[in-house]
Amino acid sequence: MAEFNKKNIGNKLLGERLREIREKAGVSIEEIANAVKVNKKYLRQIEEDNYENMPSEVYVRGFLKSYANFLGIKYENVLAIYQKERGIEKNIKKSKHKQEKKKTFKMPTIVISFKFIAGIFFALFALGIMWYFYKEANKLSETPRLLISQPINNSTITNNSVELIGSTDIGDKVTINGQPIFVDEKGGFKEKIGLKEGINKLVIKASNKFNKEIIKEITLSSQYKKDIPPTENEQTEKDDETQKQNILKIIVKAKDSPVWISVKVDGEQVYNGTVLADAEQTFQANNEVNITSGKANQTLIKVNDETDFHELAEQAGVARNVVFKKDAEPLH
Repeated sequence: MAEFNKKNIGNKLLGERLREIREKAGVSIEEIANAVKVNKKYLRQIEEDNYENMPSEVYVRGFLKSYANFLGIKYENVLAIYQKERGIEKNIKKSKHKQEKKKTFKMPTIVISFKFIAGIFFALFALGIMWYFYKEANKLSETPRLLISQPINNSTITNNSVELIGSTDIGDKVTINGQPIFVDEKGGFKEKIGLKEGINKLVIKASNKFNKEIIKEITLSSQYKKDIPPTENEQTEKDDETQKQNILKIIVKAKDSPVWISVKVDGEQVYNGTVLADAEQTFQANNEVNITSGKANQTLIKVNDETDFHELAEQAGVARNVVFKKDAEPLH
């Protein structure tokens, strides 16, 4: 697993320096986007120092904080540089606008009263301000939109996982049982959910920047066949068979809270989603299993014929690319 130490940003442009740190650490934009639940489009715009089409200032600062924390950078330094660069950029644009205005201004051939023009501009400006505050006031009282297209409430699932698909308002955040999930730039979301045997309760919450929220609950009955503990003779036969097949078996289980995991089996991505508390997912490989988790100490692992689960890593945060190989200890 890659380890990040606290780093100083230096004197380069913020986006350029962040990209250099990420590339030196061998981390892709997609990996960070999945881990911190931020659209990769926004992370790429940050690296390009392009904030024109970004969401509001509050969201930009949140994106920077998540990015910095993932790479182990001091967020205070990142924020200071960001504010300085934005201030310079605004001053340059303001100065350029004034210069262009002076160059293009010409005395009109038809003389119109200055007071008349000023009155029109003032009226339009006042109307614009009133319209803006009217829209913002409406948003303050609006409840976020949350539509769930699947799964259907009170349905029965014959598998140990299900795909949650839905949509919310653009810019809103969505969580499942407290675990943040990725929402695209159009407000849509699609998340694979690992289920435990029996009754599973999904609590989906959407919240906006005004702290307004909406909650929907979905109850699912998962009736997949879970492995029954074998007898001593059956276990011996099973171990012999596994040894003959030379297969690596990994069971991943969420401890007390949902966790986001990404799993590669023999180099191929086979799982990317959230596992509910106490739910298990099983993976088999010919050579190796690579696991990334958003909550390392809440992710439990059992390898081959081990009787007990153990934590993927001790830290509470992200554990990246923990590799389990056949007949070898996990590589950190």
